[in-house]
Amino acid sequence: PPEDRQWLWLAGSLLHDGDPADRAFAEALIVNALPTDPATDMDLKPAGAWSIFANNHAITLLCRHREVLGPAARERLMVWARQALAPHPGDRQADYQFHGYNDNMPAKATCGLILGGELLDDPTAVAHGVWLLRQLRDQLSRRGAVSEHNSPTYSILTIAYLSELAHDARHAEARAIATACAERLWAEILGRYHPGLGLAGGPY
Repeated sequence: PPEDRQWLWLAGSLLHDGDPADRAFAEALIVNALPTDPATDMDLKPAGAWSIFANNHAITLLCRHREVLGPAARERLMVWARQALAPHPGDRQADYQFHGYNDNMPAKATCGLILGGELLDDPTAVAHGVWLLRQLRDQLSRRGAVSEHNSPTYSILTIAYLSELAHDARHAEARAIATACAERLWAEILGRYHPGLGLAGGPY
């Protein structure tokens, strides 16, 4: 079967301006995405419950669509959201800082901490996420690009999570930094786009 992230990505697409049948299918995907341990409601998979992709995408789904989701789907997403705010495994792990490597991962963690912290009333998570955003701003001020340069996959994922923050965060500084960083990354992507080839050129 697909990985957990793919179930949730598909659910997000169906929920975006979806008709009732689309929303019902999205809820079925969310509720049945992976088998769970009834004692803990934790995902049963070889790597354990944590997934930097699924846990943080669950938060973005809640922020955008919780009003149209039924109770079972909402609670399933909340299980992932609560896991995301944990120190280890969770978004506060030291590896999910902007330290010049694999920057799409800390972008997911940053988004999860800020939006999840606001959703679950956890100000320490929000503060940690804003601290991470400042790291990214400082990295871009030093060298103008993320470590994944203009990757057509990973830079776009970084932009997507920064855009979620720019659109949905209540924290004013978080919105401002996320917007500025996303604009800089778009400049990197578009500045290296080759219209003749229809591809991103450059160092990725």
